[in-house]
Amino acid sequence: MTDQAPVWIVVLHWGELADTLHCLESLEQLDYNNRHIVLVNNGSSPSPAPEVRRRFPAVHVIENGLNLGYAEGNNVGLRFALAQDAGFVWLLNNDTEMPANTLTKLVGAVKADERIGMACPAITSFFNHALRYAPIIDWAGGTAGERLMPDEWQTSLDIDYASGCALLVKASVAQNIGLLDPDYFNYYEDVDWSLRCRRAGYRVLIVPEAQVYHKGTPDHTTHRSASLWYYYLRNQAIFLSRYMPWQQRPARLWGYTQSCLMQYQMALKDGDEDAAAAILDGWWSGLTRRTGPVRTKIPAGAERLLRRHLTSALWLTAPWNEWRRRLSPRNLTRLLRQSFRSQTP
Repeated sequence: MTDQAPVWIVVLHWGELADTLHCLESLEQLDYNNRHIVLVNNGSSPSPAPEVRRRFPAVHVIENGLNLGYAEGNNVGLRFALAQDAGFVWLLNNDTEMPANTLTKLVGAVKADERIGMACPAITSFFNHALRYAPIIDWAGGTAGERLMPDEWQTSLDIDYASGCALLVKASVAQNIGLLDPDYFNYYEDVDWSLRCRRAGYRVLIVPEAQVYHKGTPDHTTHRSASLWYYYLRNQAIFLSRYMPWQQRPARLWGYTQSCLMQYQMALKDGDEDAAAAILDGWWSGLTRRTGPVRTKIPAGAERLLRRHLTSALWLTAPWNEWRRRLSPRNLTRLLRQSFRSQTP
C-alpha cells in the first residue's frame, strides 16, 4: 500500500539469540509493507550481528557495546529511527512473536484519532493464548504491571500506560515529549513515558484486536532475579514520588515500605539471601531517590537493625487503616482493660 506511513521497528536484543531470530522471522510475515527493522544489541555477547546479517540482510544492526538498560538501549534505536523520518516507531521485546496483522491493526487504531500518541496490543501469553494481559496501574496500591485483561475489553480503549513489550509511538509525539527516561534503567520507564504522553494531552490506547505473543508474561515468569527485585522496587518509589498526587504520596510510600519489608521477610524465610539483599537495596535506593544503572547498597548498620527488629518494623509500618483501627476508642479501651487485668494481683 502506497499510503502506509513508514514504521521503524526497534528490537532490543539481550539474552537468547534464538528468541531474537524467531522474533525477526515473525516480523517478516507482517502484512504491513512499509516497515523497517533496527536491532539494537544491548551489550549481549556474543553479538547476534553475524547471524542476523546472514539471515536478515535488510535488518540494520546497532552495537551498544554494553548494557545500557531498557530505557537508553531503546533510546539508541529510537534516535536512529527518528533520523530516518519514521512516521511511527514500534518498540518490541526480542522474546515476542505476533500474527501477521498485528502492526496493521495497531497503526490503524492510532491513525483513527490524531490525539492518540501511543498504543500497545494485547500482551498474550506465548505458552497459553487464552491468557491475555493488559498494562494496568493500581493507583490505590501504587504499583504498575501487566494484569489479566478484563473480558469486557474487546475493542480499543484508553489506558494509563502502554506496555514497553510492544509499544507503538508516533514519531512526532516522541519528538515532542522526549524519549524514555534513562534514570529508570529497567522497569517503569514505559509507565513514565506513557504518563508524560498523557500529560502532554495525547491519548494512550490498548488495541485488544491486535496481539503480541510474549514469552515473559506473568504466568511464565514466576521467579524474580535479584536484579529484577532491585530495579523494580527502586523504580516503583521513583514512580510514586513523581506521579502520585501529593496528598496521597505519604500514605502510598508508607504502604510501599510495608510491602518491601514483607517481601524481604518472605525472601529470608525462603533462604534467598540474594533476593533479600536486593529488596532492601531497592527499597533504600527508592526512598533516597537513587537512579541510573548502579545498584546502591543500604548502609550495613541499617540492614542489621532491620534484620534484628523486622517484626517491630513491620508492626510500625502497618497501613493507615490498620493504625486507625488500632487507635479507635473501642480498641484502645480493650487494650487498657487488658493492661489493667494483667497488673491486678
